[in-house]
Amino acid sequence: MNFGEYSYRLLRNVIKDKVKYFKEIEDPLKKSHLPYSLEEYVAMMILISGLVFLMFSIVMSILFYSLIGMLGIAIALLVSVVVAGIAFFVLYLWPKQNASAIKKNIENSLYYVAIYMAAMASIGLPPYRIFETIAKFKDFKEIAKICQRIVDDIHILNLETVEAIEVEAAKIPSDEFRELLVGMRSTITTGGDLGKYITEKANAALENYKNRIKSFTDSLSVYLEIYITVVIVGTIFALVMSSIMGIFGMGGAWVTQLQTFLIFVGLPVLTAAFVVMIKAASPTGG
Repeated sequence: MNFGEYSYRLLRNVIKDKVKYFKEIEDPLKKSHLPYSLEEYVAMMILISGLVFLMFSIVMSILFYSLIGMLGIAIALLVSVVVAGIAFFVLYLWPKQNASAIKKNIENSLYYVAIYMAAMASIGLPPYRIFETIAKFKDFKEIAKICQRIVDDIHILNLETVEAIEVEAAKIPSDEFRELLVGMRSTITTGGDLGKYITEKANAALENYKNRIKSFTDSLSVYLEIYITVVIVGTIFALVMSSIMGIFGMGGAWVTQLQTFLIFVGLPVLTAAFVVMIKAASPTGG
């Protein structure tokens, strides 16, 4: 029994009328291949958030009570609610983010995978052998996993190749790869030229990848301008203004503290945030 199943058994009666409010994450949940049903995942979100609230409320109440008395308990409860809310929100976004990361990985590898597939199809290799071969290329990561599931569906569940393709295509977060598989299924069914079809899709995948790189390059200049204006110039301006205030005797000791915070905390944190943002936007990052 995994944690999702345990959470569902524990909170079945609590969530039965609330699952309908979380239908938005059902599709990303399937496409991210997390081992939970929607009901199990919603129960897990609630249970984890509750445990986070309980843990933080106990620890923070003891800490704050020892510092400022009864007011500390109220503050601790408020902080615990906020932290539990953040935990719930992160869990809510997790399937979407996971599916997005899988999609990016698939689309980064798709051109190379399609070239391999086209070459194998052109020499007359059966489709299930093509998937079996691609599944062995672990460098293709998510696509290799998908191909392995297709192979397993054929060998273990005794599905026909076109049936296995249809089953797995429905769970893929990438529209490009889903279209490739659906087209392969149609080509196999109608007896068309599979090698020619995959070659055409490979060329289309390459063009899409080039367009994503160009779009990112254009966006990167905007990110750099924002970084220089907001972070670098903003920090320098704040340091200059605080120094002027210190010269005229305004602010006292907090001016030095502010400057120290900006240099050793504010600037590194904002820089790290921009690095994360650029990495997430990159077609090859995330």
